[in-house]
Amino acid sequence: LISMSLFSIILLFIDYEFTTLWLWLPVLLIVSVSFAYALGLVFAMLSPFIADIRTAVPVLFQLLFWMTPIIYLPSIVPEQYRLLIELNPFSGLVHTFQQIIFFQASPSIKFIIIIVLLSILLFSLVYYLQRKLEKDIRDLI
Repeated sequence: LISMSLFSIILLFIDYEFTTLWLWLPVLLIVSVSFAYALGLVFAMLSPFIADIRTAVPVLFQLLFWMTPIIYLPSIVPEQYRLLIELNPFSGLVHTFQQIIFFQASPSIKFIIIIVLLSILLFSLVYYLQRKLEKDIRDLI
């Protein structure tokens, strides 16, 4: 939020034309944070039982970060690896933000719905895991 505020101030200085599409940004921020939170909760629920999660998650997220086209275009990635970028949910989130900010285009409602459904699925999994593993987690802690 702080970064976005500073970025917006810079855009004001360069006479960027803000459109009503920017009203999507709070929605996208909530969707992004919800997805990340749900994913973090799933890993947190499993970490007492699978010790390697503490080691694997940072590596996984580092890999996903470099597979997310933030400062490079997906078109420069060889064709056989583009599917990996498309399967990366974070690249879709970044692409949605880029559509609004840089290209002043409407975001993909389909993608937003998919991420919301994935978040709901992850939260449901967390609820199930919490119910199922509550006593075991207490014993381990």
